Amino acid sequence: MKELIFYYDVVCPFAYMASRLVEGVAARAGAKVKWTPVLLGGLYEATDAPQGKDKSASTVMAPAKQAIFAADLQMQLHRFKIPFRYPTLNPQRTLNAMRLLAVSPTSQSAETTGPLSSAALDNSVRRRLSDALYRAYWVDDKDLTDQKVLSDAVKQVGWSVDVQQVLDSSSPLGSEAKQQLEANTKEAVDRGAFGVPSFWVNERLFWGVDRFALVLSALVGERAEPLRLATVPFDAAERPEQKLTVYFDFSSPYTFLGVSQISSLVESLRPLKIRIEWVPVLLGAVFKAIGTPLVPMTALSSAKAAYASQDLQDWVAYHGMKLIYPSNFPLRTILPLRVYFAQPDEKLRTALFSAAWQKDINIGNKEELSQVLTEAGYDAQSLMAKAEDPAIKDMLKQSTARGIEAGICGAPSFQVNGGPVIFGQDRLPLVADLLCGWTPPDTHTTKAKL
Repeated sequence: MKELIFYYDVVCPFAYMASRLVEGVAARAGAKVKWTPVLLGGLYEATDAPQGKDKSASTVMAPAKQAIFAADLQMQLHRFKIPFRYPTLNPQRTLNAMRLLAVSPTSQSAETTGPLSSAALDNSVRRRLSDALYRAYWVDDKDLTDQKVLSDAVKQVGWSVDVQQVLDSSSPLGSEAKQQLEANTKEAVDRGAFGVPSFWVNERLFWGVDRFALVLSALVGERAEPLRLATVPFDAAERPEQKLTVYFDFSSPYTFLGVSQISSLVESLRPLKIRIEWVPVLLGAVFKAIGTPLVPMTALSSAKAAYASQDLQDWVAYHGMKLIYPSNFPLRTILPLRVYFAQPDEKLRTALFSAAWQKDINIGNKEELSQVLTEAGYDAQSLMAKAEDPAIKDMLKQSTARGIEAGICGAPSFQVNGGPVIFGQDRLPLVADLLCGWTPPDTHTTKAKL
């Protein structure tokens, strides 16, 4: 049977969400989940995470990005109907909880308890105890540093173990728990993990609850459709026109991937009427305004940066596209963005993205940009002259200011009918659900250990 190794720590809300979805994903592929507890702080320490081993990853994010991620967490939890209450104490020290999980039995139990139990799902003590501890932390607002809370969770799943012995590292069982958790964490680090949730499938690492489409594709050996919850409404043709706002810059590979999927997304939602509003922004100005490095990749740990490169290629393959990373990266896109304002049509937008990300053409260079325009059938001299018009320059400034005011932290970013900002090409399934009428919750900023 195919295996999906799930690395997790109960301190992370995104790993909590993954814990509620991973068995269903594995079931779609006829795979078995191997629940493997790790210590998130240990991953941070081993990979020299910029926030250190004890702080949340969100502490090194710009406030705008913190807000986006907090709102996204709330939307995704609501979307998948996962119960959640932000804990009074967060982050909590989960070392004892994770050691307890590290020595919990993994054999299948005849007894079924808990909301995820099913004959088709993992019914081991470990899976059920993980569920109980996640619920204690993220639903019942309990303190996992309290030994009584741990003992109650153990009792709830019917595991006969002396919790005190597990937590005492000088006892044989406590020593085993300590060593097993360290071994699990080291295994994850050796495989490239730097955070949770992480998944190991077919000798490949995937990170994040938003990578289940890639995980499932790896399990089944072909492109798997992402998780969607809303469908095109039966009265779509009679519904009012929906507006999809797309914030973009030619400088981002993920924007290139995301923008390339818009047409097929709109087509898949017919007969819904969708009007697309394209909003060019200068990402360098956005990053400066919100306090993010000009090239965000430079702020990542080496492990996370290595994964980001792999992740980009995974998405390129998933979408069946061609991408050549520019030899002149980071791209200077002030001029091409101004040119786009002078001629804001799909043909030019496509030509500029393709030149930058499929042909390794320096679109920030006047001569090379002029050649791209000419080959695309435009009057290059006329467009380049218009790009120098003060009115065009002001349009780019105003458009970028609009994105900053809306709260974007990068590109691509989306809004449906002026609603909350959705960040990332991997969020297009959520965008589709919103266009189909799914209603997001009222979101508020939270600070969670990511």
